[in-house]
Amino acid sequence: MNTTKYIALAATMLAIGFITWLLQPARLRKIQARARWHFAKWRAASMVRSYRAGLPVGFDPVNFNSALFARTNGVFQYAGDGVTDFSAKTGLLAANSGTANLLVVNTSTTVPAVAVILNGQNSSLPTDMGVLGAIGPVRLWASGAINKYQRVQQDGAGGVVVDAGAGNQRVVVGVALEAATAGSYVIVATIAPAPLDTW
Repeated sequence: MNTTKYIALAATMLAIGFITWLLQPARLRKIQARARWHFAKWRAASMVRSYRAGLPVGFDPVNFNSALFARTNGVFQYAGDGVTDFSAKTGLLAANSGTANLLVVNTSTTVPAVAVILNGQNSSLPTDMGVLGAIGPVRLWASGAINKYQRVQQDGAGGVVVDAGAGNQRVVVGVALEAATAGSYVIVATIAPAPLDTW
């Protein structure tokens, strides 16, 4: 028997001895007790998280999942409709066209847009879009000068401008997170489009 076989035999015997030691009743009881302690600790932390979040006790907002969840954000793919060319429209707002299932670049200052064009393609290719208020901060096209932290509203050409304020009919779509000049992109934390005229 060569050295390699001796080593393999010794390793096997050590493994058997270790497994036998683990399976001793006292050792098993310790392992089970430690597992129960860790589970109780995790359970308590889960209950604290639920309480602080105002959720039902025992609800774990970190690890919660449901078969009803379809995606992690509001980004979707708009299939090429053979009509609308979005290839030069990235960063502009999209709105319902009036025809079922068709979107176009927004042209209204008072009818809420639904999404922002994330990577415009021609009419034969799908275009990625994000639902306003259901995506993270995104770059929108600034049609006028905008200061940091100003609310922005949609204009009639797909872009955004500074909120005109109370007394004006408009649709606010978010808050600018940076300053921008007219004809450039501005990072906006979007909200669900809100038609306003009094505040």
